[in-house]
Amino acid sequence: MKKAVFSLLLTAALFAFCIPAMAETGTVVNVSAETRVFPAYHQISWIAIEYSDLVSVNGVEDFTIIDFANSHMYRADESYTFAQAKIDAVYTNSEPHPAEDKTSVEGKYVIIELGTTSKCVYFEDEKIWKPDVDACLGTWRLKGQSKDCIRKDFSEMIIDQAHDLTSPDGTITYPAGIMPELKYEQISCPDYDQFEKIIMPASDGSADLYFMVYAPADYDPAKKYPLVFNVTGSGGFLSLKDLDEDGIPVAFGAPVTRDAVAVTIVDYEKDCIMVCPQPGSGSTDVLFTDTLQYALDHYSIDTNRMYAITSSAGGMNMSSYLMAHPDIFAAYVPCNTCWNAYEGKGKVNAYQQDPATYMVEGERDPFGVKPVDKTFEDIRDSIENDFLPDEESCKAFQAVVDNDLPVWVFHGVNDDTISFYAGYSQYSVMKYMYEQKGYTGEELDNLIRVTPLENEDFFSVGVPERHQASKLAVMNTEMLDWMFAQSK
Repeated sequence: MKKAVFSLLLTAALFAFCIPAMAETGTVVNVSAETRVFPAYHQISWIAIEYSDLVSVNGVEDFTIIDFANSHMYRADESYTFAQAKIDAVYTNSEPHPAEDKTSVEGKYVIIELGTTSKCVYFEDEKIWKPDVDACLGTWRLKGQSKDCIRKDFSEMIIDQAHDLTSPDGTITYPAGIMPELKYEQISCPDYDQFEKIIMPASDGSADLYFMVYAPADYDPAKKYPLVFNVTGSGGFLSLKDLDEDGIPVAFGAPVTRDAVAVTIVDYEKDCIMVCPQPGSGSTDVLFTDTLQYALDHYSIDTNRMYAITSSAGGMNMSSYLMAHPDIFAAYVPCNTCWNAYEGKGKVNAYQQDPATYMVEGERDPFGVKPVDKTFEDIRDSIENDFLPDEESCKAFQAVVDNDLPVWVFHGVNDDTISFYAGYSQYSVMKYMYEQKGYTGEELDNLIRVTPLENEDFFSVGVPERHQASKLAVMNTEMLDWMFAQSK
């Protein structure tokens, strides 16, 4: 019996000597991520997977990321039920953060860097332009809704480790499989987090005002800072009925995440103060006046360098506000919007000269519908040759022109929400009025400008919706140089 046991142990020992010991099985400890705001979307930019010990990787083929919850505003139907993320790099790191050189170093973290939207492609089956990457969104617009929401549920985003990974010395095996669910609490967004969310009662007691404020991390009260007043379109309008589990309006982040305007501006000029009011919380006059006053009360502002930039309905609100307060800003950039300032009501647009195109059920559409088969040259010539601003239409712009407020209009030629006729007519009327004041050459060019945006301008940066001129406006460094150079 003892010989048999001894023989069995000896055999086992020899087997162990000849065959390496079986590797230990490791585990996944945590998954975290970071989102960034890009022109087309607010997306996850990288994911960090923490393993129980050191791990090695081969490259991008080690992981696949599928998002089953990506139906959003650009989906024509539900036939395409998921999107696959583009993975740019996979490497190991000693910390749960990306490395600048994207090269593996010894560590227990695997960093997955995702590709982001760079252009749009045309999907023939759906007859629609869509971004080349649309998985792993951080913001989405629910079906049937016009407001953007911060995404909190990532349960339908699947991170798949495609095959077994091992530690560098091969002693630990991390089995292939689905990674733990990425929780909202494990996602950071430095672009968004640099804005402070503020709720305060309106000065007239009519409502609570919601707005966001950016100030530099190294803010110095001894310095004077320029102020940028950024007003979103209707997609960012606040709805007090839509609250998350923390009681925060789901649209609160829309001025940052929808238009990317605020983030892009502070990336360009960090030494500024920015105020992003939420239209819909309080009347326009009270909301704008109170939030501007908040900035003046809490920060050191150069009142000669206060600028406004608006999108869509935000521009309609601003044009009305400027009639009563034309001397506040040193420059104004209206994007994909129309002028809504004729005695506080009605729209002033040159498309009234083209009733055959702009009639809806027997009445003139106040926004204008998309021009059919109209080029920029067609619209420009139609306005400049057939439309002479009369005394009544000039009243809407009189206060702005009297104060020599520099204005730069940005508008998509094929904007199908607010017509380019509406955008270009703002430029045309003000140019006419400044010329009547005797301005010419460089002086006139500094006071009134327009940038028409063609389809390719949008599609080349991954923005498929032509009613998003504000996103392209802030990518234009010439405009930003011009704006921040203005002073009263």
